[in-house]
Amino acid sequence: MAFAGAALGFERSARVKRRARLLSALCAALGVMAEEISLLRTPLPELFAQLAERGPEETRSFFAGLSAADGSPLSERWSACADALPLADEERETLRALGLSLGRYDAVSQCAHIEHTRALLQHMTDQARSERDGKAKTYVGLGLSLGAMLAVILL
Repeated sequence: MAFAGAALGFERSARVKRRARLLSALCAALGVMAEEISLLRTPLPELFAQLAERGPEETRSFFAGLSAADGSPLSERWSACADALPLADEERETLRALGLSLGRYDAVSQCAHIEHTRALLQHMTDQARSERDGKAKTYVGLGLSLGAMLAVILL
């Protein structure tokens, strides 16, 4: 029983850590996107393919989904790929909003929206890191305590 409680605590702790890493990787990928669009005027399909291949590891499946041309509008693909990420609702909605402007406006406007989204996600990354640092050990401790209490009760 104690092991089951500990496993629960470790799983919750790992989820918080994964979310912080994913948000950080998304911020890095958005930085690359803004640079590529503003400096090189890289077309979005090519940019998505590059990020799917060489972008931050945590974001490669997201960009691979975007680079798969299935005939649907970019905003719909972006939204579907954002929905597949293990993020909180507010984080997912922030990312989803960016997909509404990509490919619709000039490079300057797109970069401005990317940088705005990146700033919001960076703030959320900082919050996730704070949660990770403050709560990860708590989750493990609570899991161990819960498991120990159940073991005592059942004995």
